[in-house]
Amino acid sequence: MFRSIIRKVCFQENIFRALHWHRGSDQVFLGLKRSFSERVSHKCILNSSRYCSTSSSAYEVKYENLSNRGLVRLSGEGVDQFLQGVMTNDINHLQNSTSLYTMFLNTKGRILYDSIIYKYNNILLVECDINDIDNFIKHLKMYRVRRKIDIDNMTDVLNAGVIFYPNQNPSKNCDLNGSIKDLEQLVPCSTIYEHDSSFELYVKDLLVAKNNIFIYRDPRLSSLGVRLIHPKDLDINSILEKQNIVQNSDVDNYTTVRYKLGVAEGIEEIPIGNCFPHEYNCDYLHGVSFHKGCYIGQELTARTQHTGVVRKRIMPLYFEDTVNPQSLTRDSVLEDFDHLVKINIGKVRGVHGKCGLALMRIAEALKVNKLKVKNYAAKTIKPAWWPIEASKSINKAKEQS
Repeated sequence: MFRSIIRKVCFQENIFRALHWHRGSDQVFLGLKRSFSERVSHKCILNSSRYCSTSSSAYEVKYENLSNRGLVRLSGEGVDQFLQGVMTNDINHLQNSTSLYTMFLNTKGRILYDSIIYKYNNILLVECDINDIDNFIKHLKMYRVRRKIDIDNMTDVLNAGVIFYPNQNPSKNCDLNGSIKDLEQLVPCSTIYEHDSSFELYVKDLLVAKNNIFIYRDPRLSSLGVRLIHPKDLDINSILEKQNIVQNSDVDNYTTVRYKLGVAEGIEEIPIGNCFPHEYNCDYLHGVSFHKGCYIGQELTARTQHTGVVRKRIMPLYFEDTVNPQSLTRDSVLEDFDHLVKINIGKVRGVHGKCGLALMRIAEALKVNKLKVKNYAAKTIKPAWWPIEASKSINKAKEQS
């Protein structure tokens, strides 16, 4: 019983720390400097009036199963060096029990797959769109050559989920985990429980370690919550209910949060081989390193960063009325509602309810009062989490438009 109390305390503290973490803040060390007795007295932190699910819905914490995301396990000698040459981010920033956002490009510098990589000991789990996971594995194996690296589909064994605030205000600035100069610095995140066995044993023998749950901060934005990796057959809902975390009844609540923040995910929103990393804010979301060596698609990405102007970026859409998703295709064209701007402003990338995502010309989108796509009226904003440096691109685009 005493052991179960301590596990519950660790579970609650890790979720609290991950959801409310700021670089340089004492919250990073929440619970680390407390004495053992203080930790036990702190066990009801999520039951307080501010964070408990029974309080105001603005602070309700929910869990959603990410059924559209799959997991691929990479292990073996030289796996870090292998990934370093095929992805946009720097694998050297991935420490034990941390996560890393990255993209995989083709030779022309266009996006093939977006991904979050999780590390525990010498095992890497790569999250990707489950609808194209077989082609993603083929892509990795094509560049593996003769390396002794195992690449396995773990979708039938492990599950990915997310804990987040569904009713957060997207207009408020959220922390980008440090200044722009520190975008590539990722702070380690601890797992919920201490493990005596390696993660490799964990995934090979789930019956022995079936109660293990791994928690990672979303490396893109703190507003996107925390990722949970756990065995497929684990009754995660009963565990979360005991922690006063509400299971999500609407499978698209997390999609709504992403759309309001202007964050795309998956092949439906990021068409394979059509777009560039900067257009999907990979540079703003900690997803690309401009100081590492060569990788597939690196030349054009580096040139865009150092000499080019990013005129288009993925941005949120706020519709005046609920949108019928069948009435808008992925490439539906956005125009100026008042027809003052004659050119097409952008293309729709995703729609849910009154929210959406669109790849838009930044200057024109922020210039018009209202947007029009077919019979729907909408507005957009510059996301509050965009760094100040974004204004440089906007100003240059305005000057050349």
